[in-house]
Amino acid sequence: MNPNLALENHNPLASHPFDETARVFNTSLIASRSQPTPGHSVDLLETMKSASFNAILVAVRYLAQSENISEALASDRVIETFRKTDRAWLNYVYNEGLTKIRGNLPQ
Repeated sequence: MNPNLALENHNPLASHPFDETARVFNTSLIASRSQPTPGHSVDLLETMKSASFNAILVAVRYLAQSENISEALASDRVIETFRKTDRAWLNYVYNEGLTKIRGNLPQ
């Protein structure tokens, strides 16, 4: 499936065509964390209404359709890939900082 087709058929003013995809994605996201942060419902709602979140849902739906897998599994894979990338960059930046700090320490 062409990811552009998913966007062409999506009218942001129409009722939420990604409701089921969003539910599946959010379930996967919450299940992947052991301790969700309470008290941020306004931020969460605003995030879920954003174009960026919609792009994530398009990616989940595209992956599910192109790989012939469930949206739940596609959500898990998207989240896993994002977190793996995030961890890799975090570790890289952390280690670069340590290297610089150690280089500035008196010998």
